[in-house]
Amino acid sequence: MAKILVVDDDDLLRETVRLVLEKAGHRVAEAQDGRKVPELLAGDTFDIMLLDMVMPGKGGIETLADPALSSSSCKVIVMTGRIDTGSEAFQALCRRFNAEAVLAKPFTTRQLLETIEALVPGQP
Repeated sequence: MAKILVVDDDDLLRETVRLVLEKAGHRVAEAQDGRKVPELLAGDTFDIMLLDMVMPGKGGIETLADPALSSSSCKVIVMTGRIDTGSEAFQALCRRFNAEAVLAKPFTTRQLLETIEALVPGQP
């Protein structure tokens, strides 16, 4: 069982991902944008963060650059439906901030669970 933080401004997506992950046996915490991430990382240990790149408030790029994340052992999976995930610029940004994987929205339950399994082997 992995401890996963889901950060996305879309309430329906967050709820759906939480339900899928909990059904698969994972523990899940949620945040509506990146502003709460430093507090959550300081108060708990997460194996994985699912991070939307485009959000009002504090978006994914600002969250990736936050020192709280760089001092964490949490692996980051970035999610986006608005950015060309195949572009060299986006791939370079992900590498620069040590994002482990990218999920292009919309993604399937299978893609989500396989991506998590690849980063935290042996998890449900």
